[in-house]
Amino acid sequence: MNFTKLEYNHGFAKDKKVLLLGFARSGTSSMIHLVNGLLDNGKKIIGEPFNPNVDKKRKQDGDTSYLDLYKQLGLEGVLNIIEKNANGFKHLYSKDFDKYVKTADILKTGRYNIIYLYRKNALKNAVSLLISYKSTAWSYLEKEKVLSTKFKPFNAEEIESYIFNNNSNINYFRNYMKKNNIPFLEISYEDVFGDSLTKDDRRVLLSKISEYIGGKKEIEKNEVINNFINNPFEKKLNNLDTYKLIPNIDEINLKLGQKYGYLYSPEIVLNRQ
Repeated sequence: MNFTKLEYNHGFAKDKKVLLLGFARSGTSSMIHLVNGLLDNGKKIIGEPFNPNVDKKRKQDGDTSYLDLYKQLGLEGVLNIIEKNANGFKHLYSKDFDKYVKTADILKTGRYNIIYLYRKNALKNAVSLLISYKSTAWSYLEKEKVLSTKFKPFNAEEIESYIFNNNSNINYFRNYMKKNNIPFLEISYEDVFGDSLTKDDRRVLLSKISEYIGGKKEIEKNEVINNFINNPFEKKLNNLDTYKLIPNIDEINLKLGQKYGYLYSPEIVLNRQ
C-alpha cells in the first residue's frame, strides 16, 4: 500500500484536537464519519464551522453561528467554544471562505492534530465538483438530484484552469505547514478509496489514522469503521452512471485523462454518437 509517510509529524499530541483540512470533493465528507468512528472519548468533530453557506443553514435552523461568534470573540474565542463540545472540526480551503476566516490563521494556532486530505486524480476532483455545482448535490444521499439533472457539455479549458489553481493550493498549504513546522498527516483520496485497495490496506490506513488522533485501538468494533473496511464504495456520489450524463464526457476523459488522471479507462465509451 502506497500510504503517505508521517515525515513531518512528531507523534500524537494528547492535548490537541483534530483538524480535518481538505478541499472540495476530496473525500472530507466520508472522512469525517471515519474519524468520528475512530475517536475514543465520545466527542465528535463537527463540519465546517467557517463555511458561510453551512453557517447560513445553521442560523436558519436556529443553531450556533460560528461566524457570528468569530466576529464577537475572535479566532481563539470561537475555537474555545467549538472545543467545549467537539473534538475538532472539518475545514475546507476556499478562496471565498478565506475572506471570513483565514485557513493559515487556524493552522498557526497549533491546537490541532491535522489530517491533510486531497485528491491525486485531479480530473476526477474537477469533474466531481462541476457535477455538484450544477446539480446542487453534495452527498451520496442526493444522488437522485444528479441523475435527474440535464447537463450541458463541460468546458475542458475551464476544467484545466480549476485543476491548476487547486493543485497550487494543495502545494501551498503543504509547503506552508512544512515551512512552519506544523505537524500533519497527509492522506490522499486514493489512499482511502482506491479501487485496488484490499481490506487489509484499509485496516492499516485506519489504524494509522486512529493512532495519530489518539483513537481506538480495536477499530473494527465500531460499526461505521467495520462497514467501510468491508464495503468502501457503498456511499459514493459519482461513478459511470453519473459521468455518462455529461454529453462530452468521453472527449474530456481522452483529452485530459493522460495528464491529470482518467475518469475511467480510455477504452470505455459511455456516450456513443
